[in-house]
Amino acid sequence: MPRKRALGPLDQRRKVIRCEACAARKTRCAGGYPCEACIRTGKTCRKQSSGFSKAVFVLYKETEGTLMPAQVMANNETIFVDCFFAFLGRNHFVYHTEVLIEVLLPLVNKSTLLSAVISAIGALDASRHGSCSTYTKNGNPRALAYKSYASSIESLKTELLGSEVSRRDDVLWATFFLGLFELMVDSSGDGWAKHMLYGTSQLLQAAGPNQAISHSRKAFLGIFKIFEANRAILYSEETILSRLDWTSAYQMNAHIPLHDWDSLGPISSIMVQISTFNNRFFNYIPKVASFDIRDPILDHLGFEAFGIQRDLFELHGQITNSSLGDPRNLHFRQALPYYHATLLFLFNTFDYYGCWNLDYSPYLSRDDIGQHVDQILHQAGILLNSHGESGILLIFPLRVAGTRAETDDQRSAVLVLLDCIFKRGFIVVNRIKDDLHQFWDWKDRSGTFPGGL
Repeated sequence: MPRKRALGPLDQRRKVIRCEACAARKTRCAGGYPCEACIRTGKTCRKQSSGFSKAVFVLYKETEGTLMPAQVMANNETIFVDCFFAFLGRNHFVYHTEVLIEVLLPLVNKSTLLSAVISAIGALDASRHGSCSTYTKNGNPRALAYKSYASSIESLKTELLGSEVSRRDDVLWATFFLGLFELMVDSSGDGWAKHMLYGTSQLLQAAGPNQAISHSRKAFLGIFKIFEANRAILYSEETILSRLDWTSAYQMNAHIPLHDWDSLGPISSIMVQISTFNNRFFNYIPKVASFDIRDPILDHLGFEAFGIQRDLFELHGQITNSSLGDPRNLHFRQALPYYHATLLFLFNTFDYYGCWNLDYSPYLSRDDIGQHVDQILHQAGILLNSHGESGILLIFPLRVAGTRAETDDQRSAVLVLLDCIFKRGFIVVNRIKDDLHQFWDWKDRSGTFPGGL
């Protein structure tokens, strides 16, 4: 049935609203009270009601010993805590994300500091996954994120004055997540590095490597190792994870068995090993009188790096076999781009100069390099496009792939994947893109490769 045209300002027709009796009989009403139909049938003629909703408002008074219903209690903080855990579920920092959530929930409920930090991340993530136009200025998730961040910084300053602060897991987690917040708002990445170096690492050092490890701290170390390995290798800085006492205490050994809880652990160990090796290697290079003369220390360094490369090949076999056994395990799939990137990064150290005279050193052919770059792009694409990850842990592999991308297609693919990570909230990607553009311009002009990138 065609819809009636609404009366407009120039329409000469008379708008008639049926009375209740005509409306009930579904007959035409001539209008007026009483109308002709009601006079003829003897019905009481009344106007139709305006149809107000029949909502019932209940006054709830909280009495001693009772709790407010969850739907009444819900406020911005609890909403954004939920947003944070949804964010955590999209980021596979550890294989068993549900275990991580189980560990964090009791700490969040008890710690005002940790609750404020994760509310900041949850609010910021929420502001980037929906429209904020319906919020007031004070209720805007982005504004609340920065407010929660600022209050958590002040709370952290107070908590750090406590004598037992190094033993508090909530403070340890808070410093880590404050750094993660910086990756979402600071394009330089320096704020994250400072939180990791002067916050998280300092607390771990104050506690010491032999402290009894709680279930919460064990879960924390599973995440901390891969992020700290990224910081050490990207910034070419020392890390507590390279020290012998910490290596033994937290199993920072590339030869430990690979299992699903910590599949990024062995690759983290090798990254820390390479970072430490590169610092020693490039500190010694200025002391070399001539590359044409055999240098026993250089020979030793070349053999050491050759051994690291051999460990990487062995680890790749373990990762491949494990991922074939459980193809749905995203954590193993995430380890694959790290394998290819770490292998390229190690080779870059020995590709810095073209005049080595060593019996042993890492070596990759031009075809090998291209295949490793393609594999990084392929695996990163699967993780970002098929599984909806934010991709923060893919920044290092994509940066390394960018340094060895020879074709326009490879370079474009790197930028597309980095843009994908940027759109999911991690502003730090802008620095990586800027670095790569400068590097590509330099390389195209000079035709050589500056190692260490």
